[in-house]
Amino acid sequence: MIYDVCIIGGGPAGIYAGYCCGTSGLSFCIIDALDSLGGQCFALYSHKEIYGIPGFVGVTAGEFIEKLKDQASIFDHDIYLNSPVTYIKKLEEKYKIFITPKDVEDQSRTIESRYIILATGIGSMKPNIPQNISNINELSNSGHLDFYNCNYQKYCNKNIAVAGGGDSAADFAIDCSRYAKEITIIHRREQMTCQEDKKEKILKIKNINLLMPNQIISITPQVNDYSSLHIETNTANIACDKIVLCYGFSTKSSILGGLEDIGCNIDNSRVIVNIDNMETDAQGCYAIGDIAAYKNKKKNVTNCFFEGARAVRDIKTISKAK
Repeated sequence: MIYDVCIIGGGPAGIYAGYCCGTSGLSFCIIDALDSLGGQCFALYSHKEIYGIPGFVGVTAGEFIEKLKDQASIFDHDIYLNSPVTYIKKLEEKYKIFITPKDVEDQSRTIESRYIILATGIGSMKPNIPQNISNINELSNSGHLDFYNCNYQKYCNKNIAVAGGGDSAADFAIDCSRYAKEITIIHRREQMTCQEDKKEKILKIKNINLLMPNQIISITPQVNDYSSLHIETNTANIACDKIVLCYGFSTKSSILGGLEDIGCNIDNSRVIVNIDNMETDAQGCYAIGDIAAYKNKKKNVTNCFFEGARAVRDIKTISKAK
């Protein structure tokens, strides 16, 4: 089978682009390297509330992904999970996408489509672990540390330390405050660097304490009590049950093999597109979401929906003309 559109990436951008294909009468498939649709926001923080989505005051990332999947599911399409794309080749009037299944070594299969939409996001992510904190490497796989927003119910009635002062630290503290007994935010600056409205919310929540400016020196298990931690900073010593490190993530580029060969213009691990139709310099290949770059772009989840709709509209227009 030759699909009209192959969408590479199963995050919010890719799922919604699939829905747009369905409404336009285009056959499509979605390919993703992970074992479920939803991308990084589902894999890393499905229980975290996200804001700024039209029609929602607040919705968890997991709930939002499920709604996007339900929306796309009204149209017949194929989904290929655990399927990293290794190479893309341009043929005369179609593309050939090479996939290596994660559970099958040294074997690959191919998918063919007339058009491609790249929705691969910013790539694979690993939490940043500050090396200036004593014992951090020894504790990183011990279960004492968390690196992103997990199921908040695991923190019920516990004393939690949150390291960091950006939006991710603020979001976690605000959302987790409904479950935790007490939360202490430790940040090296005098003020948090998150959005102003989040600062105001934090100041109004009674079980959130601020320890700023403070630098964490060491994190060690309490003597004879390996279920709790002792945190030493440059001015204080505190005890907690868990610490959540919100120091951001480092990313590995999601640029796929063959993109430059087919003519895509790559700049700083992003694919340059024409904002008028989201097409790359390779004819018939489009990019949306975090992987797509154009002038004055603001990276947020709502932009990817506009980008997906615009790309599919252009594909439909071209395919009609042929």
